Formats: sequence, C-alpha cells, structure tokens
Amino acid sequence: MGMYIRSEGTEYSVRFVRVYHFIGIFLILLIAGPLHFAYEWSGENFFVSLVAPVNESIWEHLKMVYWPTLLWWVLGYALFRRRSRLSGMRWGQSMAVSIIFGMLVIVLWYYTWAGAFAIEASWINFSSMVSVVIGQLLAIHVYRVAKPRWVYFVPGMIIVVSLAFMSGFFTYYPPALPMFVSPY
Repeated sequence: MGMYIRSEGTEYSVRFVRVYHFIGIFLILLIAGPLHFAYEWSGENFFVSLVAPVNESIWEHLKMVYWPTLLWWVLGYALFRRRSRLSGMRWGQSMAVSIIFGMLVIVLWYYTWAGAFAIEASWINFSSMVSVVIGQLLAIHVYRVAKPRWVYFVPGMIIVVSLAFMSGFFTYYPPALPMFVSPY
C-alpha cells in the first residue's frame, strides 16, 4: 500500500531495485575479495593501483567497497533503466548512500575494534565487509522512500566522483593521518 513509491516510479521498479541489490551484495563481495590482491597480481601496475589496494591502510581498503559498488550501480542503471522504469535521480541518490555509508561503516568498524577494544585481527578486517550489506540495504530503502531532489542528488554525485579521484590521488600522495598509513 504505502510501501511503494507512487510518483516517478512503479511497484515493479521498487521490486526490481530490491532484487537487483540483494544480488549485488553477493557480487560486490565476490569482486572485492580478489580486488584485495589485484595490485600484487598485476605486478604492481600503476592503473590497477588506482582501483585496488596497494597496502594495508584503511584508506586503501575502502577501494574494495567503492569500486565494485560503483560498478554494480552504474551497470545496473545503464542496462535496466528503461526496462525496469528506474528513476535516475532516485538511483543516483541511492548509489551515493550505498557508497558513502558502505565506506563509513568500514572506517567505523575498524576504529571501533582497533581503537576502542585494541583488537586487530584478520577476521575483523574481513568482517568489515558487512559494510556492503548495510550500504546496499540502506540504498534500497532510500530508493523506495526518498523523494528525488536535486539537493540530495548533486552533493551525492559530487562526493561519489570526488572519491574516484581521491582513490588514486591519496594512493600516491597520502595525508599524514592514521587511516592512510599501513599498519604493516
């Protein structure tokens, strides 16, 4: 009833978004795993370093959420926008929420365990990928209930595009902050 958007979209569109992004949780995680090793496997290729972690810093690990999530959302819109009657502005707003909150959860997850509890372990790093689940579920909700507004869309797109540039720039010119320093 009031569960589905009624303007600029249809019940079908919301169902598609829900199913597409539940599938996305698994595929994003499937891409993120090998992405962790892609730089090393590539022989430390410069272009691969722009999208794959080059060290064990928190910043570099954010690439494992950012790039697969961005790819999933961009491909989804490009392939299904007409057939699934997707709202471009809602899609963009939701994509920004998924990426921004997914990255934020990783930072909070790591610093809660490492900083607050002084626990650093591989299982903590691996479990931080719960951020993909949280980001995707939040984005599904945003697509369903948020009104498409330029005031949400434009800043979200500016942040998403800025993160792409920062991903490469801070790999080679990292600020002197703890999240940019490799613990190993």
